[in-house]
Amino acid sequence: MEINSNRTFAQKFSIDKIGDEKESKYVFAALKLIERLYHDKLISERVFVNILNDCADIVDLSQFVIYEEERKENQKNV
Repeated sequence: MEINSNRTFAQKFSIDKIGDEKESKYVFAALKLIERLYHDKLISERVFVNILNDCADIVDLSQFVIYEEERKENQKNV
């Protein structure tokens, strides 16, 4: 699959595979694994959010949790 320099992998993937429910389930599963890395603090929030935004047109992002309360507490402590 050739990727145009103006598109991310997720955008190209969604255009090529639009409507393919089985493929979106694989992307969802991969994002859940990435979410686990985020919760274990192995990747930053910024990286996690960017990955989610790239896949926004493939999966429903409302099923992913970002710790906004933790971020607010950190800002209060600074």
